[in-house]
Amino acid sequence: MQLHRFWWIPLFFALSVNLKAQKITYQPIYEAALSNPNALFELPALNNDSLMQAEQSQRRPGRPNYFAQAITTNLSPENAGSWNKLKNGDLVWSLSIRSPNARSLNLGFDQFLLPPSANLYLYSGDFNTRIGPLTAHDNEEHLAWWSPMIAGKVLHLQLRIKSAELPQLRLRLRRINHDFANFATTNTDNCFLDTGCGTEDGWTIVEKYKDQIRSVVLITIEGIRACTAFLINNTANDCRPYFLSAFHCDVTPSDAPSVVVYWNYQNSYCRQPGTVASGNPGNGSLNNFNTGATYRAGYQPSDFVLLELDDPIPSSSQAYFAGWSREATPPQDTVVCVHHPDGAEKRISFAFNDTYPGIWGNGNQEVPNGNHLIVPDWSVGSTEVGSSGAPLFNKQGRIVGQLHG
Repeated sequence: MQLHRFWWIPLFFALSVNLKAQKITYQPIYEAALSNPNALFELPALNNDSLMQAEQSQRRPGRPNYFAQAITTNLSPENAGSWNKLKNGDLVWSLSIRSPNARSLNLGFDQFLLPPSANLYLYSGDFNTRIGPLTAHDNEEHLAWWSPMIAGKVLHLQLRIKSAELPQLRLRLRRINHDFANFATTNTDNCFLDTGCGTEDGWTIVEKYKDQIRSVVLITIEGIRACTAFLINNTANDCRPYFLSAFHCDVTPSDAPSVVVYWNYQNSYCRQPGTVASGNPGNGSLNNFNTGATYRAGYQPSDFVLLELDDPIPSSSQAYFAGWSREATPPQDTVVCVHHPDGAEKRISFAFNDTYPGIWGNGNQEVPNGNHLIVPDWSVGSTEVGSSGAPLFNKQGRIVGQLHG
């Protein structure tokens, strides 16, 4: 594989239960409504190969990784789908979306205000995946809501609401995102080390950083691009859900509500670096997530962005608030990166050498008082597009910066 010889990372100068697998089929509220031709919204067929070729031609350091094509819509219960009335008088709105050739779909609502009685569900085409019920508790001041990725080319929506509350409903689907890259089955270079590896696999060194691994997440922005981010502690120790990532992932105050955080997206077993299995897709799951964030700070020269999640972190995430160091001396001997290469399952990389200061755009040249750290080479693993925003930990397991390029 082609290794990156150096890694740019801005410095911070401030501040068990065993479950048997089972297949679950979710029943929609009113299944017959989904067979109504009026409930179907079909998009024109897109050419995945052409879209992927165009994306690959644009990939470079300092640019986020795009995996989906955005399609602007103006769909609402007033102009799309079909309505039915249940025996108790409740109303059910149904809408099916089909994007031929899509590997997955995700949605962006720019009007999302559910009254107290409303329950909104999203289903995969085969009904084996369900998101919801979404309720009034999911309303935000910014009025936006973005879904996680749902595999397949068909996605169903159903809303149940009391008829008296219908005038209070505000729901507008503004974006449908067509996955052309088959995001959940990404191939990577085979040099990477799974975060699930440990002593029994010959990787005792990973054990020391198991907590830090739990702070790192995959994020998507506007449902079309992906980066790495990490949960970071603050001096108040109050568990506010602050996340750091890379400025060049293009998270702005206006599109921060579109951020979806995927927890524990990692392989369940250890694939040894250098093997065929290491480069092939793993079995990570994207079903544990948060959606929506608020932009708190960002600074382009050192390439950081600070976000705060809209909602509490789910207990199932077993999240870890990583600590950090503001020491000006570049870390020596050992540094560690936990990341999502090309948006794939979480990996861990080690460099057993000294870092030194530099400046973005000056290659691997040392620049005293530079605002970036340079990792001259990786001893285990590497990083790829999609790893952007990943944390760099020192030997003590404290964050010293995030990946720029």
